[in-house]
Amino acid sequence: MRDMLRGEDVPVGPLLPRAPDAGSEAVLPASPTLPAPRATPPAVAPPATDDRYRGYRLDSRLGDGGGASASSPRYGAPLALQFERRMRVPASDSQWVAPFSAAQVQPMERLAGEVSGWALGGFESRARNGESGLGRLYDLETPIDWASTEWRGGRVALRIRPAYLDAGTVSGQRQLVKFGSLALNLGQNQDLDDLPPIDQSDGGLALGAAWQLADVSADIGTTPLGFDIENLVGGIQWTPSFDALSLKIDVSRRAVTDSLLSYAGTHDESTGHEWGGITRTGGRVDLAYDFGSFGLYGNGAYYSLTGRNVDENTEFDLGGGIFVRAYQRGAQTLTVGLNLTTFAYDKNLRYFSFGHGGYFSPQFFGAITLPVAFTGTYGALSYRADLALGVQSFREDGNALFPNNANLQDLLNQLIVQEATRYQDAGLTSAYYPSHDNSGLAYRIGGAVQYRLSDRLSLGGTLGVDNARDYEEMVLMGYLRWYFSGVQMQPLEPAVPNVFRGPLP
Repeated sequence: MRDMLRGEDVPVGPLLPRAPDAGSEAVLPASPTLPAPRATPPAVAPPATDDRYRGYRLDSRLGDGGGASASSPRYGAPLALQFERRMRVPASDSQWVAPFSAAQVQPMERLAGEVSGWALGGFESRARNGESGLGRLYDLETPIDWASTEWRGGRVALRIRPAYLDAGTVSGQRQLVKFGSLALNLGQNQDLDDLPPIDQSDGGLALGAAWQLADVSADIGTTPLGFDIENLVGGIQWTPSFDALSLKIDVSRRAVTDSLLSYAGTHDESTGHEWGGITRTGGRVDLAYDFGSFGLYGNGAYYSLTGRNVDENTEFDLGGGIFVRAYQRGAQTLTVGLNLTTFAYDKNLRYFSFGHGGYFSPQFFGAITLPVAFTGTYGALSYRADLALGVQSFREDGNALFPNNANLQDLLNQLIVQEATRYQDAGLTSAYYPSHDNSGLAYRIGGAVQYRLSDRLSLGGTLGVDNARDYEEMVLMGYLRWYFSGVQMQPLEPAVPNVFRGPLP
């Protein structure tokens, strides 16, 4: 059947019979163009209306002044069922599973569920290894979302997200010389071991709003208000599909969340200035072609990275791969593939002295991995399991301790010459960080589950561990989502919210 407004096939049920049969599911209204009958038949009570068509109306506006006809490809049939309230394709029966039988769900309840708004509450706990006060990070994000019902103008959503970061403390001269501009204090006869530990924790409340209409979406928000450095973030995304070809164009400005320094910024005890709070601004294009049993994909991106009192940087990404659906049975799918990831930054700004950003920024990174994903449903449970194994290699160039401040860098060069022994005891023999090369095993293990507690309430969570790039990280997430109306279909895999990109998928 074709949707009269959009000219698309709409699987809403069978066409009505040309004449009412005994036990038929609807009764045809008398057409105003039919000739009057010769004799008035006795009154007969119409058959009971099938409740499955509740919420539909009969639309027989054919051959009217608008020029439509029974043979019009736009209308496709002389008589069709049309939605009274909204024009939207309902989910197929295969997506409705026990304990919610498809036979017990009325079509308009399905429709209401698909356009329904929702409320969501959850948390994401992220732990990353590293030196205390520097690369180490514990990040707790607790998003609270509200999304409106979908209407002709799309869908809007709001989010508040309390956040708490803890990187530990910076203490001892071997750590303090790597932090801010404290390396200068060491050369001015100050014993850094006498300084109290510097606490590196922060918290705030992020705000966000989003809008989505068809394949276009946009969001705008803030990094948590209350951080030492606050930023405006957001983006716009276009995701059209052309048969088997899908495209995704994303232009955005996002926070770099590698460390407390890059995400929230911090305070330099010597100069009294804040530095850090990095944002990545640019665009990314993803392209994929699905042949059915297998597919190909590729991506490319370019970004500019800036922060307060931090040297500017640029990033270029290029990647691609192939995926094969090795096994499909019912709702279960096993996908395997081969993936190539490469990216490069202009400058190495991974450190935590004044002018660096505290984010991984190699001059070349390459990884070849074999990803495996298994998705499916079991009763009211949707699940996804991921495993990726491969090899990675990266190269980092050396850089100055104070890359964007020539005066501080020159002073440090002089002090290291004058107080060579003192600096050697602190583990600093040069005013420049050395270059670095690394190769090794890359892995990621993760999974997600979502359980439909009722026709409107779902509980979900994820767990993942990986050593991507130059760190090991574990992420744990949990969420509870409540839909305002209708009955929700069983998703083929968990619908996991994105904590950092906005309240809409």
